[in-house]
Amino acid sequence: MNLKAVSALIFSYYSICFTCSGQSPDVLVNGEIRDDATNELLPGATVLAKDNTMGTITDNRGQFQLILSPIKDSLNLYISYIGYESSKVKIDSFTTYLEIRLKSNQLIANEVVVTASRINERILESPVSILKLDPIAIRLTASENFYTALSNYKGVDILTNSILYKTINTRGFNNSANLRMVQLVDGINNSLIGLGWPLGNVLGPTDLDVERVELIPGAASALYGANAFNGLIYISTKDPFSYPGLSVQIKNGINRLGNTSTSAAWYTDMQLRYAQAINKHLGFKVNLGYIKGSDWVVTDSSDLDYHVSLANRGANDPGRDAVNIYGDEVVAPLPLAVNSVYVSRTGYYIKDLMDNTSYSFKVNGSVNYKLTNTLQLSDAFSFAQATVRFNNQFDLKNIKLYSNKLELSGDNFFVRGSIAADDLGDTYNSKYLALIINNRWKQNKSWFSDFRKAYSGLIENVAENDFEAARDYADIGRLVPGTLAFDHVKDSLKALPFGKGSKVIDHSSRYYFQGEYNFSQLIKSVSLIAGADYSISNLKSDSSIFIDTPGHPIFFNQYAVYAQATKKIFRDRLKLLASLRLDKIDIYKGVWSPRLAAVFHPDDENYIRASFQTGFRLPGPQDLYNDIDLGPQHLLGGLPMVDAPYQVHYHSFTYESQSLFSDTVRNYLLRNPGLLDSAISKYKELLMAAPYGYIKPEKIQTFELGYQRLWNNGKLYTDIDYFHNKYTNLISQVKLIKPGVGGPENDSITSAAYAIYASNYVTYVIPANAFNIVNVDGIEASVSYAFPKGFLLSGNLTFIRSNITPEKLLPGLRTPPLKSNVTLSKTNAFRNIGFMINWRWTDAIARWDNLNDITNIDNSLPAVNIIDAEVSYHFTKLNTTLKIGASNLFNYYHQDYPGGSSIGGIYYVSFLYEIFKLRP
Repeated sequence: MNLKAVSALIFSYYSICFTCSGQSPDVLVNGEIRDDATNELLPGATVLAKDNTMGTITDNRGQFQLILSPIKDSLNLYISYIGYESSKVKIDSFTTYLEIRLKSNQLIANEVVVTASRINERILESPVSILKLDPIAIRLTASENFYTALSNYKGVDILTNSILYKTINTRGFNNSANLRMVQLVDGINNSLIGLGWPLGNVLGPTDLDVERVELIPGAASALYGANAFNGLIYISTKDPFSYPGLSVQIKNGINRLGNTSTSAAWYTDMQLRYAQAINKHLGFKVNLGYIKGSDWVVTDSSDLDYHVSLANRGANDPGRDAVNIYGDEVVAPLPLAVNSVYVSRTGYYIKDLMDNTSYSFKVNGSVNYKLTNTLQLSDAFSFAQATVRFNNQFDLKNIKLYSNKLELSGDNFFVRGSIAADDLGDTYNSKYLALIINNRWKQNKSWFSDFRKAYSGLIENVAENDFEAARDYADIGRLVPGTLAFDHVKDSLKALPFGKGSKVIDHSSRYYFQGEYNFSQLIKSVSLIAGADYSISNLKSDSSIFIDTPGHPIFFNQYAVYAQATKKIFRDRLKLLASLRLDKIDIYKGVWSPRLAAVFHPDDENYIRASFQTGFRLPGPQDLYNDIDLGPQHLLGGLPMVDAPYQVHYHSFTYESQSLFSDTVRNYLLRNPGLLDSAISKYKELLMAAPYGYIKPEKIQTFELGYQRLWNNGKLYTDIDYFHNKYTNLISQVKLIKPGVGGPENDSITSAAYAIYASNYVTYVIPANAFNIVNVDGIEASVSYAFPKGFLLSGNLTFIRSNITPEKLLPGLRTPPLKSNVTLSKTNAFRNIGFMINWRWTDAIARWDNLNDITNIDNSLPAVNIIDAEVSYHFTKLNTTLKIGASNLFNYYHQDYPGGSSIGGIYYVSFLYEIFKLRP
């Protein structure tokens, strides 16, 4: 099926919807909803006629109009509003106007979630820890957007790649890419297919269209499959029937205040949402969003040169490899009298290689058609384009993601199909760009030769034994940032694919199909759901990053079936759950993911939960199929078919042993000139064979025990849980050395040693499974108290401990041992004024990572204290809310990871205009 066929199908579907849409409604019910204590009208409250499957929300004046099918005898209306107790009102065909009062009850314990068990259930009865961001929390958040606000919850870490691109991680992991979490938008994975992970919410829905966000901070593979390994983020958007009307939000702000390395910059966020129920059958919505801002800057100049001690690093180190400079990674030894000194090429600052502007443009929407009171057909489309930084290395420039979903859903089932396609646009690797700019101007061999001549006193008018003078001589004619020559070369190389330039090409796509059925109406003794999904992935990089070739993309299929049974016993006081899922991908055997759980509540105030489950993560597309020759190193996937032309696996040496061997032999020869054979014979045993095999899926076993309690008639809510995660086969990147001749075998190690000493080798970077079993234990606790008049005070504390040591190959397990949040909020504190203030504290990290390019510096991070705050005022007659806020109020500059950008405060003013049009 191609895009033209999909477009034709969508057009036909829209035509049928509009042709078949019904006429005027039979019953019109008007009403208003008020706070029972303050008599305040409540805008945004939900009114649902469940037997009629019709619903709406109150407008800015707390009033509603509901169009219903003919009522035979009577009908129940269900009214709900975040922070209030739900209410049920009976109406009949003679009802014309209702005045409904709700009692305040702001505790999250009474909220309903879906994600934990794929069925509606109260948070109190969820078998695993689950966090929820509701519409009121989204509206109140002091962060610049709802996605960033997730960092205020227990067990959640956030890492900033770009001013627009935030990565959420949980329970120990804290990667710049959340490879071990799945992010779904209305059931569809919104990750970039070729990269294998989502870009935060850069390409997701706008704040105005988000109904709720549910986050499971732990394994969820039993129901959501591969890669829901360490968590799941499920974003649900608003449907046009329940949330009609027009919403416009304009947010302007400023960031980078007080940064001596750059100037302050403006931040703009504009959003529009329009939704309408044309009649009781047909509804639609359209969303537009545009965000633009200037990125944080990298000011860390730490020296990564591992050839010298920490005390000898810095600006005077001839082999300096600075964090915020690229191109200086290329080094060569300079033999001196006693030992060798490593010299690096002169590099370029990141700010001279990457654009500092980030933006995101989104347009999405849906057409929804109710075939019957319980059966709905919907078509949702989405397009997004953005430019953001990733890991201070990739400039993800003008990337695009297209998607379309067709879904048929009823009370007890759904069937959906979707197509998604991504385009990395003008994305390039700035680190590699610096390397090839240097090499384009002067080959590495020539540059180091000029340096040696100058340092040795062979160049007239250049001081001998002077590192700075030798560098100045070797750099004569160098391309200088800011000149036309530099810009011309940089722009031309950015436009050429890997092998010739630094551009990353990816036009991958994915087809996805899923169905699920709830057997509760057929089987009364047990609640049973079952489902299946199937996806076809198409990796197309035109040989830029994968082993595909032009016209011959990589296809692979993934299948899954799952089921869950739930049984309540002991007068419904004990709920037992059992889940099982089987996932199969073409290149691996099937993987089973079971989950057993129980929830016991001896009374209505105490809830105890326990669960055990397993999960897994498939290696990402780049882990599997990479084949990128970057010159100084070659990135290679971990499959036998990828390795076959190169024979790297089982025929290579570790990078660390090569460095030790080369340095030792070189220093030996300085003291014993001409004795190369002796040196090789004496030190060849220093070369260690690389022990890494072909890549395998990661696995996890996890146990969780939790306790929730309601106190003081439900005004106080506490939740505490303990979890234990056991990881095996964790995947990380390792460097290997493949000599031009010879290998690790006993009969060929001598020839390999000669080749390595003569620099006759290739450096490969491959994915490898860790041999260590990793154990992570954690305790997460939260508390909320509802004060009189609707004030809500909440807080949480997270403690995590692992068995990580620096010498272990453990990717991304780098989280502070302690972190906490405290929040005080009120939707309407006094005369239409609302506010929120949040304090977030993160403990110091003594050691961030154990990978070579980071452990070479002092990679500790200090403790961080951040305060976010906002105050809002609602102009009732103007249907407008003015909000003034600050993310990082006191502009405390900090790094989320060593070598990362310096992140300060964002100060903003926003205007939200809303009109709820409820009648056609």
